[in-house]
Amino acid sequence: MKKYILALCLACLVAMSANVFAATPEAETMSVEQQGAQKWMETMLVKADYKTAYSQLDAERQKALTEKTVKEKQEAILKNLGKLQKYQFNAWIRLGKYDRFVYVTQFEKHPLVQCDVITNQKGQIVDFSLSPIEQQKQDAANDKDKKKNKK
Repeated sequence: MKKYILALCLACLVAMSANVFAATPEAETMSVEQQGAQKWMETMLVKADYKTAYSQLDAERQKALTEKTVKEKQEAILKNLGKLQKYQFNAWIRLGKYDRFVYVTQFEKHPLVQCDVITNQKGQIVDFSLSPIEQQKQDAANDKDKKKNKK
């Protein structure tokens, strides 16, 4: 009897895990789009290749922007933040026919920047933003007060 109960429990466990770990229909789309976002970040923010980054934009953005504009944006990013050193995927948000990928990134001149990349379903870049996150700094007066209170 114990063997039958154990076999039944094992069968239920396998059946449930198959449903839990099954890929959703969005998984393949997300994979393609995330690869597009990461490829664009590497091209634009690490390799500093604005021409290739421009070619990764969707058709509407290529009409709205010129290669010169993309080059100017890239130069401003490199001047203000430096090159991208590392990034970590943080969130994926479905926005109708577009998807937003949120990354926490680290640049040479700024240790914490939120990078949002919006892609279409083909993995082409629709829009992006970089938002430096200022870390709170305690001022020296508060530190001195704390030290005095400890004594």
